[in-house]
Amino acid sequence: VIKQTNPQDAAQTFTFTLNDETPQSLSDGESYVYENLPEGSYSLIENVPDGWVQAGATCSDGSTPSGIALAEGENVTCTFTNTELTDSEFASVRGTKFLDSNANGEFDENETGISGWFVTLAGGESQEVTVETDEAGNYSFPDLTPGTYLVCEGTREGWYESSPSGNTLCGIGGAGYELTLVAGQNSTGINFGNYQNGSISGTKFNDANGNGEFDETESGLWEWTIELYEEDGETFIDSIETDEDGFYEFAELTPGTYVVKEFAEEGWIQTLPTNPNFYTVTVSSGEQVSGKDFGNFEGISIVGYVWNDTNADGVWQKDGETP
Repeated sequence: VIKQTNPQDAAQTFTFTLNDETPQSLSDGESYVYENLPEGSYSLIENVPDGWVQAGATCSDGSTPSGIALAEGENVTCTFTNTELTDSEFASVRGTKFLDSNANGEFDENETGISGWFVTLAGGESQEVTVETDEAGNYSFPDLTPGTYLVCEGTREGWYESSPSGNTLCGIGGAGYELTLVAGQNSTGINFGNYQNGSISGTKFNDANGNGEFDETESGLWEWTIELYEEDGETFIDSIETDEDGFYEFAELTPGTYVVKEFAEEGWIQTLPTNPNFYTVTVSSGEQVSGKDFGNFEGISIVGYVWNDTNADGVWQKDGETP
């Protein structure tokens, strides 16, 4: 093994490991010989210190250091060259973890960062590094050597990722960023957006006095069907029956705008809501929207007769007077 550095005569030491052999440390211009090795497959690994980048690693037999096939009696020389990076040659990654209130995958002006969320970077010449977002939801990985990195966010129960999307770089259901950084590059806007599901609830009640209000003396109506639609009011999503108290709830809703309607029952008249007779509801991240009530009363009728009161006594004499 031959060690070379740029600049020359650097005092930095570099550690090398060959399979199960004892690790060896070398500085610029130094070399080490692994003697009396049996034929076989060998992997020679260099541990690159922070602030340095491996500029070259070649072996005399044309193989890579990590894949040496040593034949009986063969001598293989591998040369490692490393370059020290200056401040201007380091790269960095920065971004924000934000609450995506409307789950549109964009960091909108009215949305805020989330503090205390873990973000992890792996790859390049570094070991896996995890940082925590600050009060504004910001994070950074400074002083990175050029290379390819993977940036992932930590997961939390009940939270869903909206940005980035469309890949599984960070495992099933976890999207991330794969970045190839060059010297001096500052990669910004590597943002992560998350949201929580919300709900819409209300009560279906018997509006006995027909005043359009859920009065204390009135009760809920059970087994009435309440329907949920997309914002256009036509694309059906789901339906649910009210419970014994008239209560209903559509849970685990992705943030967005929905239309809630009741399924009309024959013989009943709706008093709440009216004009229109449905609710348009916008649910934000984690929001529990309640009080979307529906009031109805059962239709009533008044029956009477008109008759020829021949004796003008105001009493219908059914045997002698006709309608």
